[in-house]
Parts: sequence; C-alpha cells; structure tokens
Amino acid sequence: MTETIRDLIELPPVRTVIQLSDLADEALSKSIAFDFVLTADCDFALTALLEAMAAGEGQGFFLQGNFGSGKSHLLALIRLLFREDTAWAGLVQQGRRYRALRQKLSPERSPTAAAAISLVEHAASERLEDIVLPAIGQAFEGPLGVGPTFAADEDAVREIRAAVESRHRAELGRFLQERGASEERLFDPQKPDLLDDFVRGLSLPFRVRRQRAAFFDSLEKRLGQKDAPARLLLILDELSEFLRSKPDARAFNEDVRFLQFLGEASRRMPFFVVASLQEQIETTGDIDQSTFGKIKDRYPSRLSLTGTHLRELASARLVKKKPGASSSIAALYRKLRSSFPSFAVSEEDFSALYPVHPGTIELLDDLLPLFSRHRGAVDFLHYQLAGDPKRGIVGLLDQPSDRLLGPDAILDHFRVRIQETLETSAYVSVVVSFYEKELKRIFAEPEDRETASRLVKILVLLAISPIRRRRKVSELAEMLLRSVTHLDASANYDYVHDLLEKMRLEGAYLTVEKGGSDREDVYSIDLAADVQLIIQRRVRSLLDDPGFTFARAVGKLLPHYRSPLLPLASFASAPRTERRASWQKTRREGILLFFRDADDPIVSDQALEGIAEELSSTELDFCLLVMAPRSEALAPERILEAG
Repeated sequence: MTETIRDLIELPPVRTVIQLSDLADEALSKSIAFDFVLTADCDFALTALLEAMAAGEGQGFFLQGNFGSGKSHLLALIRLLFREDTAWAGLVQQGRRYRALRQKLSPERSPTAAAAISLVEHAASERLEDIVLPAIGQAFEGPLGVGPTFAADEDAVREIRAAVESRHRAELGRFLQERGASEERLFDPQKPDLLDDFVRGLSLPFRVRRQRAAFFDSLEKRLGQKDAPARLLLILDELSEFLRSKPDARAFNEDVRFLQFLGEASRRMPFFVVASLQEQIETTGDIDQSTFGKIKDRYPSRLSLTGTHLRELASARLVKKKPGASSSIAALYRKLRSSFPSFAVSEEDFSALYPVHPGTIELLDDLLPLFSRHRGAVDFLHYQLAGDPKRGIVGLLDQPSDRLLGPDAILDHFRVRIQETLETSAYVSVVVSFYEKELKRIFAEPEDRETASRLVKILVLLAISPIRRRRKVSELAEMLLRSVTHLDASANYDYVHDLLEKMRLEGAYLTVEKGGSDREDVYSIDLAADVQLIIQRRVRSLLDDPGFTFARAVGKLLPHYRSPLLPLASFASAPRTERRASWQKTRREGILLFFRDADDPIVSDQALEGIAEELSSTELDFCLLVMAPRSEALAPERILEAG
C-alpha cells in the first residue's frame, strides 16, 4: 500500500486571526497559549519587556509589524502571563530564561496589574484618555481591592448634576437603585467612576473631565505599597489604526499628547506601556517635530515582528511529525537527491519542513509584502495541506508521501489577491490565462501540461516578487522536483529545459538568457511580448480547429464592427432592409439582403421566390446582396432563376 503524507504527519488546529477580545473565552485563551511559537522576533520582544518589568524600570514600548504579523497574538499572550500562571508553561519549554522571569514576576512575589485594550473596538470619536483611564482603574482594583484615586473637575460635576436632576430624574433613580449608591456617592468629585458610567450609559452630552495628573500621582503612590501591585502594565492593540481614524487634526493631536503623557508617566514609576503599530508612529498622522521627538524619547524601545519567521512556524507549530516518520522522510530525501544531485538543501532542513518544499518557504518569504504577512502565510501553509472544501482546496494529506507542497501552490492560493492588485494583475489575467488556454495545443501529454503549468506559475511568482531572484533551469527543476527517471539525473534537468524552450518558441511571454549550458539558462516572464505574434498564433489555432466555421466567426465579430462606411453591425441586427438610391437622376427603391452562408434562412428557396415576386409585381427596382466571407452560396443566380 502506498505511503501517504497523512501517514507521516499530523496538522494541529490553527487559528489565523487572534484578538485581545479572545481572552474573554476560556477555550480561546488556552489555544492562544498553546498555539504560540517563540520565534526569534517574539523572543527578543518578550525578553525586552519582561526583563524591564522584572527590574521595575517603567518604560514605553512600540510593537511594530505589518498587518497579520502576529502582534495581537503576542499581546494576548503577554496579558495571559499576568492572568494565568499556566500560560508560562509553553514559554518555559521553548526558552529556559523564562523560568527565572516567571519567578521574578510571579503574583506571590511581585503582583502585576494589567489592562489590555483593543482599540479596534472603540469608535474614532472617543478620546484615548477616556478609554485608558477607566481601564487602568478597573485593572488596578482587581482582586486586591485597592486602586488609584482620581478627581474630576468640581465645576464640571456640579454642571452635570444640575442637568441630570432637572432632565433625567427617572434615569438617575434607576441607576442609583441598580448600583446601590447614593446621590452623594454618585456626584463625589473624588470618586467619579460611577458618574462616568452613568453619563456613558445614557449617552449624555457630558464628559467627566478627569484630572489626569492627580490620577497618576495617586497611581505612583499606590504602586509598590503593601497589598498593592508592584507594577502596572498597559497594553494598547491597534494604536496606529485608532490614531489614523481620528475625525480631525484636533482629535488626533489630543490623543498623541495623551500618548506622550503616558510615556512620561512610565519614566517615573513601574508603569509599562506596550502599543502595537502597523507602521512607525510618525506615519499615522501629521505630528509636529517637537512632539515626535518627545514621543521618541518616551518610547525608546521599538520591537519589530518582521513576519519572516515562517521556517520556525512551519517546523515547530504548523506540522507535527508522527512517531517513526523520520526514517521514511530520510529515505525520501535520499531518493530526491539521487534524482537531483545539486539540490542544495540539507537533510535536516528538508526533514524539518516536510512536506513543505523549502523553496516554497523561501519564495513565500519574498512575497509576504503582497499578502497578509504571517496570517496569510499561515493560512496558506495549513489549508494547502489540510484542505478546505469551502474554498475548493483539496489538500495534500492523502497524496503519496513524495508529493511536496511546491512553490506553484502559492499562486493558486493567492490568485484572487494577485489579480486584484494593479501592479500584479496582468501576470494572472494575461500570462497565466494565456497558458491555461494554450498548453493543450503546445503539449500533447497531460503530465507535460501539468508540469509546464507549474513552471509558468513559479516564473510568474518570481516576476512579481519584490525581491528579484534569477533562477537557472537547474534551480527551477529543483523547485519542482519532478522526476521523470531515477536512472539518469541529467534527464530530469533536461526535461524542464525542454518544456521551457518549447513554451518560449510556441507560446508567449517567455524570454531566455543563455548560460554556459542548458541547465544554466535563465528563463523569465516578459509582459512586453510580441502581440502580433500572439495574434497570429491565435488565428492559426482558430483556423486549425476542426469545429471552426466562418459563419460562427462572423456571428461573433459582426456586432462589434460599427464602421460608418461598412455598418456590418447593423447588417447583423437587421439582415433585410429597404434602401433608396438615385440612378440616372431617378429615385429607385430596393432591398438589401445580408446572409452568412448558404443555409441562412434569408436566402432559402422560398424566401428568394418571394423576393422575385416582389421585384416583378411591386415598385421595387433592385435587390442588393451582401455576403459573408467565403460564402459559397449562388444566391444571385438563384434569384435570377426564381424570377
């Protein structure tokens, strides 16, 4: 029985979209910790933050990474570390240093108050200060029951109270009853939390204007005291998106100033701010240079998730090898090396990534800027192996064990996205579409057509990649690993060269730079191909088609030919029309007939007899016939005979 990929590996469940809000679900929280892979980027970012927290030195951090690079996953894990001690287990297994950090940051030794805010859940009209301060107050109070106090502006509280008591007495009574509070407690300027909830709950046009300085003064006094947290951690996810969505410059600058204030507060107490950005903070809006300089000083640490850690993800998280699979994978590697001796991948790397072709990871890394970074890549790797019936992805698990996930599958998976992007659209709509139609003409054997199609897709991906790489025939052959024989390795390279050369000569859009040998030739996609040559090939292919008829061609082309000198489109829509002409200074009337072939009903014997009758018995003087090309009907003679 043939060994399959499923016999050698298993695919753990994968979630490609993780948000801070997932922390509210116990099952999702467990998966966040379980799914996390400590890549080099994440290891650096986590170590920098946790070591600073262990040392008690407050600091602001910007976590930068493109959309889908895993920022939210990392932030969710950080929040979990200070909510559930079990979340540390996976980190300790992947890095020994985390054992010591876990002890230093344990709740028993030095508790941490943590507030995690997903700004995507807040409207652009909300002020960052109004979002952050209540979250800090709520997180700080937590199970310890102590928190910083902050005062509201007394004049503002009096103004709100007067308006509420005169216009919203019923709502006020219900709120006080629900909360079990008195009016004195509700309108206490020293404890404005209830009043803030009341105003927000009714969407009243008031804002409890907190005195932020007093709040953070109180916070500084409480941190580190007996029965109080040793430090405070504030997590802000999607900060750049929130800032960019501000309705006007005033709102934007107000939030940026508060961000600056948070950074200043972190310098004087064990207060840590981690905010995620899709780009650098200076590109989120019009920030003046002095403010930008201050923010840069207050947030000196910029942690980056590059999204280029796919090898680690593929080998450590996305694919698990089954017990005993290593010997089969090693045998497969030796077999491939015998067919492709110059295959420059070590057995260790091949085994770690199996059944993903190492070239697939390399090309996917190059193409990440075009896709959704980490998220899109993980989706590709998982579902191309596992399959997804909803998207028509078959999956590879039931394929023979020597079938690898090759680079060409990248184009199949991201085809719609590539075609929707202006800069890359033509490579799919023109080049790939051309060969999908022409390969059957160029190659008689189905296996040749399949391999040629894979080659075209790889060449297209190389052409659209931001990182230009020249691939020799030998390298293209090793990206495919399509072995036609195990007896003569050179035949496997020659086979790929022959396919490429035939497509260049009989197809289009392929160019070649000759090397010292056929294996060293470099083939590439050229969109500026000879269009006339393509048209000639299409016409020749059309004429050679046994099912081709001029009548069918004329029927398709006529509606598009609207020349005023020869209005063929109108002929097609109205094959019989009455015409008037002047001949020898006399006005004459007649009929114009247009027919496509001898079988056209308009020139049937019965129709022609009717026309002959009209010519002899009415005022009609002539009948003009317009025939389609190559029409062999003898309509004029038949009309004369009919008359």
